[in-house]
Amino acid sequence: MTTVSKTVPSELQPQVDAALRWFNCTQEVEFKVTGILDADSALTSAEPVELRLVLCGGDTCHQKSFKVATADSGFDI
Repeated sequence: MTTVSKTVPSELQPQVDAALRWFNCTQEVEFKVTGILDADSALTSAEPVELRLVLCGGDTCHQKSFKVATADSGFDI
């Protein structure tokens, strides 16, 4: 069963921030993270970490998945 949380675990915050920045670069409106699906699974997975985020901006919300891996310059999305 999928678990949705409004709070991003602190251990995942850098990866979530990187995914959000990457996503917002391609959008006309700025989106914000309003939820994360199955955060426990992301915390225990090997890289690349799969993040399933609920993103809202303007008058729309989307559930998007991102694969995030550590890189020399921060993260690869």
